[in-house]
Amino acid sequence: MKPLSLSLLAAMLLVSRLAGAQSSGASKTRETPETQIRRLEQEYVAARQAGDSAALARMLAPEFMSVASTGRVENRSYLLDHAGVTPSGDRITKMVIDSVNVHVLSPTEAVVVGRRVVTTTDSGNLRFMHVVAKRNGHWQLVAASATTIK
Repeated sequence: MKPLSLSLLAAMLLVSRLAGAQSSGASKTRETPETQIRRLEQEYVAARQAGDSAALARMLAPEFMSVASTGRVENRSYLLDHAGVTPSGDRITKMVIDSVNVHVLSPTEAVVVGRRVVTTTDSGNLRFMHVVAKRNGHWQLVAASATTIK
């Protein structure tokens, strides 16, 4: 192949990749903030259940703070170090959420309230509230609170 042909082929490949990146990004931007936040909540639950600190690190804002169901105040570092366990130290074997209500306050802020069912040696139902913010095009958890449902 001649050098000009290789250059043309490389340029075509670059244009093709850029077009693909734009179209895949466009589909995400068409999602409503509520849809994006609901996905964040599902990813958060999956990461907690799996004990996936790396995934949680992407989801939690640097200033993240939480009030656990035990009343203890936890920061981002604590949650990353204890990703797969409950505030009482039990290993999470299953975690699901339901009754999720997303209240979008602005294009970059929302409050989420729902119910979390956690299966451990001491299983329980919790009502949770998350404050989320959109930063650099991605939603992150900024604050959280959980209360045991009796």
